[in-house]
Amino acid sequence: MNKLFILCFFTLAFGCIGISSGVAAEVKEMTIVCEEWEGYTNKDGTGVYWEVVKTIFQPAGITVTTKVVPWKRAESLVETQTVDAIAGDYYYKEMDGKDYMYPKWHLSVEDDITALYKNGMIENLENLGVKALFGKEVAWIRGYDFDQSLLKDVAVKKNEFTNLGNGIKMLNFGRVDVIIDYKTTLVPAAKEAGVDLSNFTFSLVQPGNKLFVAFANNNKAQVLIKVFDERMGQLVQSGEIEAIYKKWGFGPEKFGKDRYEPQ
Repeated sequence: MNKLFILCFFTLAFGCIGISSGVAAEVKEMTIVCEEWEGYTNKDGTGVYWEVVKTIFQPAGITVTTKVVPWKRAESLVETQTVDAIAGDYYYKEMDGKDYMYPKWHLSVEDDITALYKNGMIENLENLGVKALFGKEVAWIRGYDFDQSLLKDVAVKKNEFTNLGNGIKMLNFGRVDVIIDYKTTLVPAAKEAGVDLSNFTFSLVQPGNKLFVAFANNNKAQVLIKVFDERMGQLVQSGEIEAIYKKWGFGPEKFGKDRYEPQ
């Protein structure tokens, strides 16, 4: 075997290892936070988002610590660089490079945003969209800021809460008119709160958008983002990302390769 061949071989080999063994060696651990979303970010460290993040970072020698906290606090922890990242956030162009840093690859596609209300409380929501909520007392999880995005052109009475179950109780007692969230989280939260949803209506408000892992704006995050983008590309190419989502009972709308494209 000639020396030129050996040199080329090792050059290619180390090039393939890339970020995972080189840049990642600078970082040994990371902490990521999120609100508890059943099946996605469970308190016990299980869930599809937690598993994807661990599958990305742990083979690169980076220990992942997951923490479940209220959404507004999770955002604050990342913005103050107390933790390294938050899972399942939107991409905000105006915050990129300021409050947060974003990878090129997204984490998933969110569930459809849904309105929950008592039967007959809201009329023509399916036809009028969010305009049908004009003048209503609309509630959502503190920090979701639907008044600045989804409802920015609709005058509603804003009500925020930190616990979805408590919000559903408020809805049941008539203290708010409608809750905006995801059906996949509303149903288990109502069950835990002891609220029967048979007298309630679910209506589509907006199809789901891409969700990202948003990182703190610091040098450590630059390393983590390089690892994230490299490893996510590998997981998509190998089909492993698909297998993880299937394991947790999610279909192609969550993990399809057509969804996983750089922004």
